[in-house]
Amino acid sequence: MKKHFFCLLLLSLFVGGVLGQDRMFVVKFIQEGKVISVDRTGEITLRKQPFQIQIEHIIDEGVLVGATLDDDLYRSAIGEADLEVSWYENTGMADALFNDDKAVMVSNDAPNYWFYSSAEEHRFDRDPRESRGRYVGKRTIANIALLDPYRKIPIQQIKKDLYFVFYESTYDMTKDEFNRGEPLGVHIRWK
Repeated sequence: MKKHFFCLLLLSLFVGGVLGQDRMFVVKFIQEGKVISVDRTGEITLRKQPFQIQIEHIIDEGVLVGATLDDDLYRSAIGEADLEVSWYENTGMADALFNDDKAVMVSNDAPNYWFYSSAEEHRFDRDPRESRGRYVGKRTIANIALLDPYRKIPIQQIKKDLYFVFYESTYDMTKDEFNRGEPLGVHIRWK
């Protein structure tokens, strides 16, 4: 019994460091080639330099990615406040293939939709990997793209914290509705 408990404890400690472990997708933040840990409260500290978001997921499935500079919207999206979150009502924005702009669209109205269908059709940098029905794609973020009015701002010039909410949405044919998965929130603070 003690041996089984010890093995289970070791396994839970090993798995505990992966962000999104209880979801169908896994998210990692990478800066200067190193994985940067997100703490248990969903906060991460990055330098005001380009970074990458790595997603591991099932091929032909995508992740909706809400990105905002608005703390109140972020807290509402993760269930800590009570404002309407239009990300959950709207479909995802279609980023260009291959992330040549090295940017993330920031909007309080609609999420980004990042997916991988094949090496020729995906929303990640040009080097995704696939293995056993899953993909690993990295998306370099050197700029944020604000939509109203449209302008790109380099990461080095951002004056506010940046917030991400990752979630899945699946279509239930029997009810003719979309079901949103549990949101995974990440609050980026800058050094």
